[in-house]
Amino acid sequence: QAGWSTTYVSSAVAKTEAPDTLEKIIRQRRRWINSTIVNMWSLLQTVHRWQALPLIVSLAVELASSIVLPTAVLMMFYQMGLTMGINSAIVIAALVLWVVALVVLSMTSSTQGSMWMYEHSAVIGAFIVFLMLLFTVQNLSEMSAKYFMEIVVIFAWIACVVVSSFVHGQWTSVMNLVAPFCWFLMSPIMYVIIPIFAMCNFDDVSWGTRG
Repeated sequence: QAGWSTTYVSSAVAKTEAPDTLEKIIRQRRRWINSTIVNMWSLLQTVHRWQALPLIVSLAVELASSIVLPTAVLMMFYQMGLTMGINSAIVIAALVLWVVALVVLSMTSSTQGSMWMYEHSAVIGAFIVFLMLLFTVQNLSEMSAKYFMEIVVIFAWIACVVVSSFVHGQWTSVMNLVAPFCWFLMSPIMYVIIPIFAMCNFDDVSWGTRG
């Protein structure tokens, strides 16, 4: 709108200060999630050219995913509970109590005051996801027939990482293959805990981890 343009510069180097504690990543992501939602909503209101239809669709999908993703992870936990033979009413009650506790603490307590809840939730969530991954490995033959395309995509992604690492002369980047496993273990905190904290603190305009 101001007449500026964005240009790709191959020699540019981007750096960031990666958060090294759970509290810092929660505060950082709170700022990122809320600003991203505001920016996407603003773009959807101002961009009306038909040429930008792919952008508008992707923005709308991403905006909807901000709400859908926490629900998807909770449903994943629900299915895991049923797989483990736990009564469905108990699983639903536990999930509802967990979400209510997260909402109440996020709205009434500081980040430091709620860290005990976030830390325990992250550990328990990671343990449940680990059990799910273990169950998947144990039933790999059944999964390969049911989720063939998903497995193809995963191995294709692995191949892309390996090939790109060697093409760019950065073979140590092959270690990035560990990232998906870490991402799975962190999915409860990234897609349930932090989004709830962000939504409950939408009026917080502080700069997160940068003071």
